[in-house]
Amino acid sequence: MPIETSLKAAARRARDGGALFRRTPGKDRQEGEERFRERENFLRCVRCGHIITHRGQAIAVAGGHEQTFVNPVGKVFTVRLFRRTPGCRWQGRPTREFSWFPGYLWRLALCGGCGDHLGWLFQGEDEFTALIAAAIAEK
Repeated sequence: MPIETSLKAAARRARDGGALFRRTPGKDRQEGEERFRERENFLRCVRCGHIITHRGQAIAVAGGHEQTFVNPVGKVFTVRLFRRTPGCRWQGRPTREFSWFPGYLWRLALCGGCGDHLGWLFQGEDEFTALIAAAIAEK
């Protein structure tokens, strides 16, 4: 009977500590270490600690992953480029004006936690975010 089989399986799971499948201690430790290493590679907002992206999202565009640019008022920014930055929110209308990457529109990238300015989202052939190196940290 399917119901009886389900009840037996539920009882067995309760006896086994709720695990549907048994794992070997070595595999649990290995997976735990992998999750810990992944956590170490998160990049966070330096102001509030909100997770912005993962180091695995780093990309190189037109010359490299880390680049330095000057805005129209002379302020220098060293930025690091990332494919996805789910911890950001965007502000402003996309514009081509003063774009550091020809053919790309940009808009502001803000921290999804505290709203601090972290960089710029660039949209063109593809999409990437230039995060201000001093505004993010691996914590």
